[in-house]
Amino acid sequence: MITAVPPLLPGLINSINPKIYIGGASNLFNIAWFFGFFVASGVYAAASLLFPAKETFLTDDEVKCLQEEQLDEVEVEVGEEKAGSVR
Repeated sequence: MITAVPPLLPGLINSINPKIYIGGASNLFNIAWFFGFFVASGVYAAASLLFPAKETFLTDDEVKCLQEEQLDEVEVEVGEEKAGSVR
């Protein structure tokens, strides 16, 4: 919010009191929703890349365990299909 809202304040001021000249900032205020959305998304993405949530990372052992579980599930499904097609 710190980066997305302040650039739009001159347009807000102009919409309240049109006598205050703000230049081209009124054009930015007209597309405030898009501007705010994309600026906030960019800040969020940059912050996530610079400061990742390390508690969500998986260790190598956890990844191997998950891969083995997925392989076991695939082998079971393939085995069931072969058993069904033998009939």
